[in-house]
Amino acid sequence: MTSQPKYASFWTRFTAYVLDGLILGIPFVLIIMPLIYSVAFDAEELKKQMESEDVRGFFLLYSSIVKAAILSLLTWAVMLALITCTRWQATPGKRIMEVYVSDADGGKPKFMQCFLRYAALPILILTIQTPERYYIYDNLQQMADNASATKEDLQLSFTTPISGLVSLLCFVVICAWYSLIAFRPQKTAGHDILFNTRVVYGRK
Repeated sequence: MTSQPKYASFWTRFTAYVLDGLILGIPFVLIIMPLIYSVAFDAEELKKQMESEDVRGFFLLYSSIVKAAILSLLTWAVMLALITCTRWQATPGKRIMEVYVSDADGGKPKFMQCFLRYAALPILILTIQTPERYYIYDNLQQMADNASATKEDLQLSFTTPISGLVSLLCFVVICAWYSLIAFRPQKTAGHDILFNTRVVYGRK
């Protein structure tokens, strides 16, 4: 008779996330993110615009930051998915905590399953933030076309009527997403439910 797997608790998974942040996150920020930002930013054009104190420089800067943030999140998800698809079926943090990722039937998860698992929440948060980003982007674009726009106008463009609501909604979604682990029998978070994965104790 096959024994039932023991599913990883919230605090075990939380500790694994923290460890991954230290083991993978620091090198990612120091090495990979600068490469991503070098792709997202037109450094020469940005420097020229910022030195001229033209509002268009801030429009270019904001656009580049958004692009770099999206590329960074997708690259992070790809990296975690590739690691999870190895023989260990675990990131370094999970390996240390002696847990691994499986599909709902206990088998090895596929790459796309892992990628979507790691990318789902960031994509959801970015989607929630889209109206606010569009509002800022539109304001900056209008000022970039307006030669009389001042720095005070620029500062006001980053204040949106829905900023507080968007931040609160993102916070609630993140809390709900991971709080599911504490209440569901198989300790599944939002991404586990959506993509049929489980985190169980043991080592591969």
